[in-house]
Amino acid sequence: MKFLHALSLVAALLTATISATRAQTDSIPRYWTWSHYSERTDWDDYFARLTEVGIRGLILQCGAEQLREVLPTARRHGVSVYAWMWVLNNGGIAYLHPEWLDYNRDGESLRDKKAYVDYYKFLSPVIPGVRREIARRVEELARVEGLAGISLDYCRYVDQILPTSLWDQYGIVQDKEYAEWDYGYHCH
Repeated sequence: MKFLHALSLVAALLTATISATRAQTDSIPRYWTWSHYSERTDWDDYFARLTEVGIRGLILQCGAEQLREVLPTARRHGVSVYAWMWVLNNGGIAYLHPEWLDYNRDGESLRDKKAYVDYYKFLSPVIPGVRREIARRVEELARVEGLAGISLDYCRYVDQILPTSLWDQYGIVQDKEYAEWDYGYHCH
């Protein structure tokens, strides 16, 4: 009898877990897009157009205040919004703390040397201040009521080897690992 009671309890828990999982999966938008915030955007029109073509999820690059402005309109249109956060490639933080920028194997800082493009301003995660600032920004976004989640981007170092299709564009050949493109050598 105890076995049958335990078995029915397990079956009930399994059924509840499957139902909860299915409900969570059903609430996740199937089609997504990403965008940058602009104060000139007519968000009501924007979300109307998204939903018209079946998009129900948006990953938006902006700060907490802008999210608070956009979220009520997104909610009215049934669109889930995630914050899009650049983690280690973060020019905003780099502008305030250029000493936090990463170094390559040759000992050159991104403060003094460009890696491929101007916006590659990768921070060194070994620096406690970098980790604290990233955590602070995640916490700030997480406190935004109605935000569905946070999409973390650029959680890595500078690309050590680019796809061959980009070599001509940057006038480089990367047929092996070169010190000038090998980042993550910040000595703290």
